[in-house]
Amino acid sequence: MRPRRSVVAVLLALALLTGVACGGGDDDEAQPSATTQAESPATTGAGGAAGRVTVEDAGREPRQRLELRLAPGSTTRAAMVSEVELDMSMEGNRLSAGALPTTRAVMEQRIDGVDPDGTAHFTVTIGDWSVLPTPGVDQAAVTETERALAELEGLRGTGKVDRSGGSQSLSMDTSSVRNPMMKATLDSFASQVGNLTVPFPSEPVGPGARWRASSTATINGITMNTTSTYTLRSRAGDRYELDVVQDAEAPPGPVAIPNLPAGTETSIESFAVHSTGKIAGELTKPLPVNSTVEGGGEGRLTVVAQGDRGTLVQRIRIDVVLSPA
Repeated sequence: MRPRRSVVAVLLALALLTGVACGGGDDDEAQPSATTQAESPATTGAGGAAGRVTVEDAGREPRQRLELRLAPGSTTRAAMVSEVELDMSMEGNRLSAGALPTTRAVMEQRIDGVDPDGTAHFTVTIGDWSVLPTPGVDQAAVTETERALAELEGLRGTGKVDRSGGSQSLSMDTSSVRNPMMKATLDSFASQVGNLTVPFPSEPVGPGARWRASSTATINGITMNTTSTYTLRSRAGDRYELDVVQDAEAPPGPVAIPNLPAGTETSIESFAVHSTGKIAGELTKPLPVNSTVEGGGEGRLTVVAQGDRGTLVQRIRIDVVLSPA
């Protein structure tokens, strides 16, 4: 393998990694565009939970509507820990394998105001990024990750979420971020934040209820169509517990991934990610109190660089845990 082609594969894998870490994002009906992208040199936008919700089973009595009741001035602090393992090869030659540095981001979400229809406007601040001890990761990788994440500390964003949990918009100020890969990471993080809110059905549901939400997000040129199925395990007043199953798939065909060397062409042969998780939340808080999601998948892409053609295979495992900070 030519050295240049190996570099292309690594850059491509990093772009893909940030693209699939978010699960799902904007829904076709929620916004005119279902694309997470840089809106200007200073901001990056991302949508969140899907707007289309289909109830498959209304569950047992008593049935009640699930609606957010957010108070202006209220604040929620949460820590998101992300663990990623990556196994990547090109034409049978292994390029990397094993765990990447585990990261922890602390964010604060403040409700700035609530419209008469229940739509809440909020501000998100990322107060701290850190790298946690990760078995199998060398110190050089930890140091480099810490240096890169330092650019993201203190970033702020604004957005809004409706009473049914549909995160309609999220815009992060990236004017201080110079590293293109860090901007890509922020794209993924913004989509993760938007996707944390659960899309609730508009009809009353009870324990055992099951509903499905479809969403589409494009990050770093990779479009992922995601189907999320939620099951209401329990509800006590404003508190609820859910199980979630997500299946995300990218349609085959050419993709335009930013930050790759000029002249590089990429095309998806197949790309699918499956994940499961548990969510515990309160209807008075915009984010879940606790959630755990773990999953993995495989992507196969054709890469053409400097006249060479090869198949990049990437297998990933992702664990994301949200807890009070």
